[in-house]
Amino acid sequence: MFMEHANPKPETGAVVVKTTQKTLLRLLILALLLFLAVGGFCYYKLVYLPRKIDREAMRYYPIVNIILRTSQMAQVDFNKLGSVPYGSELITYEFGPEWSHVKVNASDKEKRLEGYVSSLYLINKTDFYLLHSIFGDEESKLDIATAKCRTALLNYFKGNRFIGKMTPAALAESGLDIVPDDTNQWQVFTRKEKPNSTYFRKLIDPHSKYSDFAVIIKNINTGERRLLYFYFAEDESPILAKEEAAPVSGYIEKISYNGKKGDFTIQYTQ
Repeated sequence: MFMEHANPKPETGAVVVKTTQKTLLRLLILALLLFLAVGGFCYYKLVYLPRKIDREAMRYYPIVNIILRTSQMAQVDFNKLGSVPYGSELITYEFGPEWSHVKVNASDKEKRLEGYVSSLYLINKTDFYLLHSIFGDEESKLDIATAKCRTALLNYFKGNRFIGKMTPAALAESGLDIVPDDTNQWQVFTRKEKPNSTYFRKLIDPHSKYSDFAVIIKNINTGERRLLYFYFAEDESPILAKEEAAPVSGYIEKISYNGKKGDFTIQYTQ
């Protein structure tokens, strides 16, 4: 006769160990999921989202050197963060009628300052590339240093669909829809001495807050030159008062204005 042997019952201690291991495994998985969730949320909020906002934000450029401030208040010193040079790329979070909230897009993290600048002195990328192409040399940028005079030139070039000297890569980057040819490429060339290719004096309205601005522009392909004469409204808006052919060489010696007749007498050096 054969006897049937019953399966031995597992020891209680072994069951407890297996249960504990399963519980620890579940807790470990839960902790890992929680860590991934919190880490992912922090990465999204602190890294991904700020980068996305910066990447998609509009870009503007100072038309002259400007002051970056911690608040929307001018004519004071306590809120100055620093100076932003002409042509710096600004990540623009908000562009308002008077003030814009921006961050300096610098390669050095310490220079990525964020604050407020006057919207009056900001231009978009296309206008910046166009303005920058107008200056024939470094001296021209130093000589034509005010926002109102640079705006006068920029508006004139845009209105006439002129362009300065620009590489094909810069032209593509700018977004300009102008094809350079012999007729539309003009630049400004100045020097340190007087007389110069520029002339600043209050002639049309001697009581104006701003000096008038005369400048010679030159076609870099044909050598043709033109004289442009601007004056400025109370809000600094430029007004073109005179445009005429200029001699192929020489500088502006003197300009006289006959207010009654509304005409100019322009003398050039030989």
